[in-house]
Amino acid sequence: MSQHNSTAAAARAAINGTTANSPVVVQGESQYHFNELVQALSTHFQPANPPERAQIDKMAAARWRQNRAWSLMRQALDSGSQAGPKVLRYEAQNRRLFNSARAELKFLQDHRAAFTTGGDPKKSMFLRFAPNPTNGHPQ
Repeated sequence: MSQHNSTAAAARAAINGTTANSPVVVQGESQYHFNELVQALSTHFQPANPPERAQIDKMAAARWRQNRAWSLMRQALDSGSQAGPKVLRYEAQNRRLFNSARAELKFLQDHRAAFTTGGDPKKSMFLRFAPNPTNGHPQ
């Protein structure tokens, strides 16, 4: 089996069995290129804390899997067949995951900016969870 065929087989298997715990990079794919994607997203979005970095990781995984689906769709077109409905659903699911993580990252960054630059602190997620010193303590 050629390298191209084994990569395509691994990609198809990943689409059929992807779970939250599945590895993002499968056999035949480049861990180096995935790391470059994570770095590019980090450079662009500048995460400042672990929750923001977690959203970068989610975005990178979703985009990587989306690229895998696009590759399979391209292979199907080149061979004169159609991409199966699983591939199309997989691509759409990962597009939604990417957009969701990007929206969550924007929410986190907007609230961090409001908190650090004197914006409306009542809307800051960091203050929503801060203990109120008067709660449960009569004065």
